[in-house]
Amino acid sequence: MINYKFSKKNDKLFYEELTSKVNAYFFDNGLTTYANFYVIFKIIIIYTLYLLFYLLIIFGSLQLKIFCFIWILLGLIHVAVGFNIMHDALHGSLFKNKRINNIVGSIASFLIGQYPQIWEVQHNNLHHIYPNIETIDGDIDKPPFRFSPNQKLLWYHKYQHIYATFLYLFTNISIITDKDFVQLSKFRKMNLIKSNHVYLFTLIKIILFKVFYLLAYLWLPYKATGYHFGLILSMFILMNLISGIVFTIIIMPNHITHNSKYSNQKNRDIKNNWFVHQLLNTTNYSINNKLFNFFTGSINLHIEHHLFPNICHIHYSKIAPIIKLTCKRYSMPYYYEKTWFIAIKKHYQMLYYLGNPQVELEQPDICME
Repeated sequence: MINYKFSKKNDKLFYEELTSKVNAYFFDNGLTTYANFYVIFKIIIIYTLYLLFYLLIIFGSLQLKIFCFIWILLGLIHVAVGFNIMHDALHGSLFKNKRINNIVGSIASFLIGQYPQIWEVQHNNLHHIYPNIETIDGDIDKPPFRFSPNQKLLWYHKYQHIYATFLYLFTNISIITDKDFVQLSKFRKMNLIKSNHVYLFTLIKIILFKVFYLLAYLWLPYKATGYHFGLILSMFILMNLISGIVFTIIIMPNHITHNSKYSNQKNRDIKNNWFVHQLLNTTNYSINNKLFNFFTGSINLHIEHHLFPNICHIHYSKIAPIIKLTCKRYSMPYYYEKTWFIAIKKHYQMLYYLGNPQVELEQPDICME
């Protein structure tokens, strides 16, 4: 059971004006909030490339160097699948039809090895409502890290800015092995699972999901190529190490940064309302970088995503100026960094600060000009 409560402080004028202006943008331009032709074309391209690389691994009879290189490319395509397809589909923002979203999202989830229903509960129901709130937001409850000043400080946290990069490599390895099982157990403890029957049924489905995933990526390439199983396993691990580090260094600057204003909950009461809490704990970066927007599904425009998670990512760059100006009008925070390099640097600075809280942390600018 989740007992945290947001403040009832009323910023009604702010969020009414914000939602009204965003809705007006779509109405005035004759647009829906879902994917347009460009996004659908991008999805086709990403899925086609993924299928091509996979079939080359299985049936390509490739030289060893090319064979290994294809696995590396598949790791990068993993990231594009996750950000552009799985993420939006499981948010229900790709298509108006819920069934199509579920089908597209489930396919994308399988390619990554992430059980979709677990992701939906953790990401949509917990992270998006309670970002940066320990014990609820699984994105910050990740030992051996201290991602929140409200978490217990241990001696090794002073070195987390050093060991972070190495452990970030294993993000996807965790996803395909233990993460879904850990989250399922956590949901049970939080009373988010209705009965033991539901728990056991879900557990069996996750096990079968993982078995089929490993058959597709380990057993089938081994049988089809004739390469030693050790090589196949090594390439599989390399693929996931690449996708793991790329995924993590893209997403971490959105929440774990010097901009973040963690709520010090007393009696499980959060001092800000939901809208303000999102703004205080979310950061944009590389707003005008079209290549970054293309590859990451505009995940770098994270404020827009957290305020309007049911809007497809293709629209974020258009509604960003609306949100920025409305925040400025009401003196609300709108955190951003000009480039990813600055954002990731400040993420590591935040890691250092959280492990060494005696140091002084640079104060962020509230709103971009």
